[in-house]
Amino acid sequence: MSLHVSRYMLAEQGRAVHMAIPEEGTTLKQIQEPQYWAHVAADLRVHDRIEVAVEGGELWCELLVIAKGNNWVKTAVINRLEEKIDEQPEDNKDFKVQHRGPRKWSVVRIEDSAIIAEDIGTKLEAEQHKLDHIKALAA
Repeated sequence: MSLHVSRYMLAEQGRAVHMAIPEEGTTLKQIQEPQYWAHVAADLRVHDRIEVAVEGGELWCELLVIAKGNNWVKTAVINRLEEKIDEQPEDNKDFKVQHRGPRKWSVVRIEDSAIIAEDIGTKLEAEQHKLDHIKALAA
């Protein structure tokens, strides 16, 4: 027995790829909850993929829709990438990472609001820049 021709197609005919950008701080556990996708369940089909890039860059994953209903979607994680900075400085209160609209992510000295670095693409990169700056000052 062989595969019937009606069951063979271009992948684009059998599934769609969607993109979601959840708010910063959203966890993989939250994203995997079936109710999380309730508002877009009607747009999704079984076998669709969802690329998820959490704002700030700390999590990227690719999900496969494995089941769905009118107001829920069950997914499985196909790929996952979670980024973390090297280490957190011990209780540093001299600098902070701040989103500044068009200036993107910035490292700011708290004492006088001086901008140490700006136009950084993700919060993760800004946190790493802050850590590197603190280490450089300590050296």
